[in-house]
Amino acid sequence: DYTRAVVQRGLPTATAGEVERRVELRMRRRELLDRVDAPHLWAVVDESVLLRVLGSPAVMRRQLEHLIEMAERPHVIVQVVPLDVTNASAPAIPVTYLRFGGVELPDVVYLEHIKSANFLEDRDETEEYRVVLDRLADEALNPRESLALLRDTMERRYSVPD
Repeated sequence: DYTRAVVQRGLPTATAGEVERRVELRMRRRELLDRVDAPHLWAVVDESVLLRVLGSPAVMRRQLEHLIEMAERPHVIVQVVPLDVTNASAPAIPVTYLRFGGVELPDVVYLEHIKSANFLEDRDETEEYRVVLDRLADEALNPRESLALLRDTMERRYSVPD
């Protein structure tokens, strides 16, 4: 539901079929983290995305439950940049940095836009993104503190009425 809300918000003129196709692609990508040989994932997110309601409060609660579940996995690191970090060095768009450990492939930066995406493989370009992302991770809460913030936000902001 959260993925659907993100896609619909980002592509307001998309047909229902296009929305479902994109949701399905994202769900298949997410399934990689369920494999025995799952890749390592390190996500750094801004606290504001935890507070902005997409879908509904119930959808947000389920999304935070999912983030908490993922953050508890040994191959997943989640860090949150708190709102009170005033000089956070976050890039203006989402950045996915792919590193292929043990394989002779270059690092790749994936930049997703509304209707397209870019893949950067040039070492100088990818290095710039790596430095920015490393700095952002340094400014973020550590994984344990981030998990506590996720739980607190879920309970405080998206609690289930009695």
